[in-house]
Amino acid sequence: MKILGLSKYNGKKDLNEVVKYLTYDLSSSLRNLEIILGNLDFSNNFKFFSKSVSLSSGEELEIDNELKEIPSFFLVCNVSDSDGVVTKGSSSWTSSKLYVKNQGSDSLSATLLFFK
Repeated sequence: MKILGLSKYNGKKDLNEVVKYLTYDLSSSLRNLEIILGNLDFSNNFKFFSKSVSLSSGEELEIDNELKEIPSFFLVCNVSDSDGVVTKGSSSWTSSKLYVKNQGSDSLSATLLFFK
């Protein structure tokens, strides 16, 4: 593994300078990186929208498409305890409307995440 910046100590400086680099300079950079990565969140890194839905067995639901383009996929989250199964509906998805259907035998509530 090559560590950027360490090459300037490659046999040209004494051990104390290498220790100083590792102790102060590198650890400071790692702390800054940890702060940056710790502040990232899902919504800053993915183009998506979420929709909470309730569906009866066999029901197809029309949803306004907030992406304004056809999503590449969707995830079903926080499904209520039931035998419901959410799938893409039989109607075609468009840039303005999406359709999902409960193929299960029970009603359900869920949160749907639609991704670009």
